[in-house]
Amino acid sequence: MSIFESLKRLAMAVVLVPYLLIYAYVIGPLLVLVLVPGGLALLLLVGRGEAWAVARQTLFRRSAQGAELNRVPASPSER
Repeated sequence: MSIFESLKRLAMAVVLVPYLLIYAYVIGPLLVLVLVPGGLALLLLVGRGEAWAVARQTLFRRSAQGAELNRVPASPSER
């Protein structure tokens, strides 16, 4: 391996490693914080009638109601 090839690999590592660290620990979580709520808001705006009703029911129900709504039937006769 020549000196030029070694310097090239070193330069690639010097550029790549900080980029990966910054993306993984800074930019990635910031994108999640912005894009997830924005995407959910867009879905609510696009599908106003049904989406609003389901979101309101899902987000604002009491825990007892939620446990009953999400209960899996024990036998086929309960379905």
